[in-house]
Amino acid sequence: MSNSQAAKLSELATEITVGYVGPMVNEYKASGVPFLRSLNVEPGRINTNELKFIDGTFHAKLRKSALRPGDVVIVRTGKPGVASVIPDTLAEANCSDLVIVRPGPKLDPRFLAYYVNSVAQEHVDAHVVGAVQQHFNIGSAKEIEIPRWPLEAQRAVARILGALDDKIELHRRMNRTLETLAQKLFRSWFVDFDPVVAKSEGRKPFGLSNELAALFPSEFEDSELGPVPRGWRPVPLGDAIRLVRDLVDPQEAGLEEFDHFSIPAFDSGQRPVREMGSAIKSGKYLVPDDAILLSKLNPETPRVWWPTPDAQRRAIASTEFLVCRAKPEVNRVWLYWQLRDADFLDEFATRVTGTSNSHQRVRPDDLLRLERVDAGQALRDRFAGLVEASTKRMVANLAQSQKLAALRDLLLPRLLSGELRVPVAERAITAAL
Repeated sequence: MSNSQAAKLSELATEITVGYVGPMVNEYKASGVPFLRSLNVEPGRINTNELKFIDGTFHAKLRKSALRPGDVVIVRTGKPGVASVIPDTLAEANCSDLVIVRPGPKLDPRFLAYYVNSVAQEHVDAHVVGAVQQHFNIGSAKEIEIPRWPLEAQRAVARILGALDDKIELHRRMNRTLETLAQKLFRSWFVDFDPVVAKSEGRKPFGLSNELAALFPSEFEDSELGPVPRGWRPVPLGDAIRLVRDLVDPQEAGLEEFDHFSIPAFDSGQRPVREMGSAIKSGKYLVPDDAILLSKLNPETPRVWWPTPDAQRRAIASTEFLVCRAKPEVNRVWLYWQLRDADFLDEFATRVTGTSNSHQRVRPDDLLRLERVDAGQALRDRFAGLVEASTKRMVANLAQSQKLAALRDLLLPRLLSGELRVPVAERAITAAL
């Protein structure tokens, strides 16, 4: 890209500033004006998980860092250079430690975000500073070179790539809804015992047929875990799980190409990395088709993964996972939601041992000794039958999102560099969607 074909970002933006820098601990509120941090900004997406809030008075003081829809924010520290557009759903917001770009009339915001996340990363990498906490400063952001494309051409590229991201976001929202419903049903039956509570009070369990309600007892009894439905018994989780414990050497096992499930793969969107056997130097677990992966490390959020190995390749998992299989009398769908239950994950986290963050983990046998209240096979199977279709829909949505993301990542740099023409990309996306 020659200088005649490009302009500095500072020439194409009406304003470039930086988010608030200062202590925030005492300013956060339970609700109010959304306050974005670096962790809320993902490539092309604002993640509202762990979103903080400030009150209107403090927001008014921070006029310089106030956000509005259409602004492009660029991460300064953590993952420098990651960019996204502020959506219409954040009509009023503020932020800390982000570069804020207000595009001018000749620059499309979504095009800019895609460009910064792809082509401009070389510029970002060359300008991060700091030995311990690397950051990307506002001065370097102003120097990013942007191609002088007509606005219609920018919007065409943004529309093409945005169609893929919009579909991925649709899958994400659908999965969030399906997951919430399944988790609520699991907790209602197996944690809060709502149908048993209703029957013990002489009420009909809400939403249950007479035949299904009859499977629940109508009174409680004492146990070492506290009051539990009569006839249900505390049992170790090992009664439901078989662990894959044998390690294999991918090279010795003749795995020329395989899917490698790992924590980085999970964190990047549950996409296993395709690797050659010669690239792996340590033992791994083989992943059966019916496995559920549970991270034994000590992350802030325990990771549970329903892997979908490719039929054309063998799959392996890093030893940072516990590879769980449901015993013959236990439904895999039920086991998945048992492992996803918040109370279970909290209890699981208490079993972490180790002296440093990098070595803190749960021992396999400690997982198997964790106790749960067993409602019996009949209710486990009925629950699985009710959520099996939605669980499989979630898995299918995730698999399609992975393919769409891979297509986006393939097209993105070629479109933004001008190597690929818009009509060709449109045909590829039409076929994928």
